[in-house]
Amino acid sequence: MRKNIILFIVILGAPFLFQDCQKKKGENVVPDNLKIGVSDAISFPDLDKKKSLELIPDTLSGRELYQTLRTLVYISDFSSDMIQGAIEFVHNQDITGPVSFSYTSPDDGQVKYLEVKQDFIYDKQQWQFGLTINDETEGKGLLVVWNLYPLKVIAILHPMAYNTKSVSERKALIKVEYNEDSQNFDRTMIVSASGLDSLNADYISRLKVFFGQKGDIVYLYGNYNMPFSYIFDPSEVRGRSWSFKAKNNVKLDIAVARVAMPHINLGDISTLWTDYALDKVMVEEMTNVYPLLDTATINAYVQNAIGKAYFVGKQGFVSNDTNIPAVEGFTNEFLDLSNMNPWPPAEIENMTIDF
Repeated sequence: MRKNIILFIVILGAPFLFQDCQKKKGENVVPDNLKIGVSDAISFPDLDKKKSLELIPDTLSGRELYQTLRTLVYISDFSSDMIQGAIEFVHNQDITGPVSFSYTSPDDGQVKYLEVKQDFIYDKQQWQFGLTINDETEGKGLLVVWNLYPLKVIAILHPMAYNTKSVSERKALIKVEYNEDSQNFDRTMIVSASGLDSLNADYISRLKVFFGQKGDIVYLYGNYNMPFSYIFDPSEVRGRSWSFKAKNNVKLDIAVARVAMPHINLGDISTLWTDYALDKVMVEEMTNVYPLLDTATINAYVQNAIGKAYFVGKQGFVSNDTNIPAVEGFTNEFLDLSNMNPWPPAEIENMTIDF
């Protein structure tokens, strides 16, 4: 059995360089960070070397599916990196208050307009500062609004206007919501994307992933909606949402995760981890496509998809269910995922991102 899973996201080059910027004296008002990083154990680009993100496992089993989760998390991680890169470069201009100027982007040769305003209104809320970067023909490429104390940031990237030479995902919008004023975490980050598209059967149309850091531990949960995705059964036309929850000890480079694969129109997650658990969905689809398969063969494919999965470093998936690795950090507290859940897939399917 072979299953090609094609995952697309915008691949941008290095953050564009601003030209004709004057350094200013005083306190820099632009935040320098809205990124929560995770380690290889849960985020790893198990991809081909092409511009698209492509996974081609020889045999689709629970192990391969859990390795795929690492690539999905990498896509959200990479999406936040793109916005973080732009934020860092703007921060390096030492902007101390309201300012506006134009520059020619070396990425596409287009004139861009940068403006920072105080008391900026976004989504009916007043923010201490707001920054926009507009392309002379394509309009808004980047919007950033923020409050400094405590730091809270929303940033939205429109890749087509950011770089008009981009040839894929031209309607995509990527959003990062960063907050250092959480009662339960040191800081949080939510990465969302909409407008993703492709001619391939398997692609992510929308994604939304939460990252919450507490010390060395990052808590993650979220959804990757694939409107035409299936595991084994091509007659399954309702699409699947990769819905997951996980923890990552960044210092020890270990992780634990669970995956469910509901249909993208599921609006109630009360039965998410029973009716749509990864192993159950695999059995259902295999039985539909291969009704003559014996139980032993089915179990061989499904055995690594049962229960929680455990990941270590670049190796990624090492075991699952009751086979907890004899590695430092896999404590009962770390393995407890009980208080986390992704969003209902239908909510993600109806999600919009607007400037």
